[in-house]
Amino acid sequence: MSSTDEKKTKERPRWLNNIENSIDEELEEFPSEPRYYEIVRDLLLASKDSEQAVPDAVNKFYQLYIDGADSEQREPPECGAGYKLNSIADVVFQVVRDVLYTTLEHDRLANLLIGIKKGAAAEGGLLDSDGPIRLSWDFEMAFEKRASGDVTSDAGRQAQVLAPINHMLIAGELFVDEAKANVEGRKFQFDARKWRLWASKVKGIADAVGESARWDLKSRAQTAREKMIKLYPETFE
Repeated sequence: MSSTDEKKTKERPRWLNNIENSIDEELEEFPSEPRYYEIVRDLLLASKDSEQAVPDAVNKFYQLYIDGADSEQREPPECGAGYKLNSIADVVFQVVRDVLYTTLEHDRLANLLIGIKKGAAAEGGLLDSDGPIRLSWDFEMAFEKRASGDVTSDAGRQAQVLAPINHMLIAGELFVDEAKANVEGRKFQFDARKWRLWASKVKGIADAVGESARWDLKSRAQTAREKMIKLYPETFE
């Protein structure tokens, strides 16, 4: 790489460099996966004053689903939509680590997932799959099953708790719907009690770490807890 190329790479936002590196890596093993990264990349690169950036990204996601209808084996009720929702969500949660939660980019990522879910509901619940439930496993692991390590100094522990905190910041509206539903037969409990427990764990992290913690962890944790209370206030009464 020339010095000019290195300078350009440094000037570009981290999220863009990481997305394009992921596209190159996925092309080798999973040729279909880069399209999810491309949707997110184009969303974040859209003009700051574009009102169509999020709707266009949502439409691209649905078009991706439609285009695969003839070549994929799909079974009701979700007809393969759950896999695609999880794929785009995984990309969003990877990228959100590289953006500040007070930025336009963060808002666009959140609105992308919310827009996809709302559009699915309008189509008869097409994507009412296990997406949020699967991602909520990160809460279970970070706050209950594998909660070892000093969050004030251990980078690995900080990264572990950052994942569910980012989930809440980006898609809390989707998670709270699942918690309120309290569906029977789940492999693990996800209800008001869990919501309250995890909110207390997030508060503990916000209280424990300093202002200089990696990835704005303190601010993100504080904001995530506030959002959890706002989304499900009755469980804190």
